[in-house]
Amino acid sequence: VIPFRLLFMPNYPLEEMLTNIKAWGKGVDDFLRGKNDYLKFDYLVRTVYDEDGNDVYQFFKWYSLCQLFLEKEHETELDWKLPNFLDLRYSVKEREQMAVLFRKMRNKIAHGDFRKLEYLIEEYAKTFMDGKFDFDYSEFSRKNWAIQNAMFKLMDAVKHMIHLSFTNRNVIDSIKKQGENKSSLFYIKPKDSDIVKYLKTMNEDISE
Repeated sequence: VIPFRLLFMPNYPLEEMLTNIKAWGKGVDDFLRGKNDYLKFDYLVRTVYDEDGNDVYQFFKWYSLCQLFLEKEHETELDWKLPNFLDLRYSVKEREQMAVLFRKMRNKIAHGDFRKLEYLIEEYAKTFMDGKFDFDYSEFSRKNWAIQNAMFKLMDAVKHMIHLSFTNRNVIDSIKKQGENKSSLFYIKPKDSDIVKYLKTMNEDISE
């Protein structure tokens, strides 16, 4: 199935377009298994559609959507579940560090501790942006560039989760069902996992 955004491109073969529209429709039908799924779908459409702003509250929203897909009981589960959906150009260790930072940033926003949030944002900028990102301070402050950069990474992760929910829902459901039992962690192995192959394939298409 091609990315949804490509379905209606000019000069796209009609027959192939119809085949892919039907495939996407089947994915939505497979996702809607009960009333709660209809309500979740409605929530997702409304929430994802509202993309105004690039501030800490948008970051909070996108992290909350990650929780919607991945969290079973405790938010700390995302420390090891979320790295599977983050940018695969980073190492596993870097993605794990990024996931922990994102959780801490989300909590500081939720608790109104914006002073400590400032330190976490700067830690993110130093760790994942310095030397790799061109900060244009005539457009945004260093803090705003960092929070936007983090927010876009969460947006891409959520897009992966949504796409997986419509194409292979059993996988995303199995990830969510994993609890805090360290002996039964769901962790994607880089060489032999279908989901890693999926993420590598979708990374360029979905992240745009």
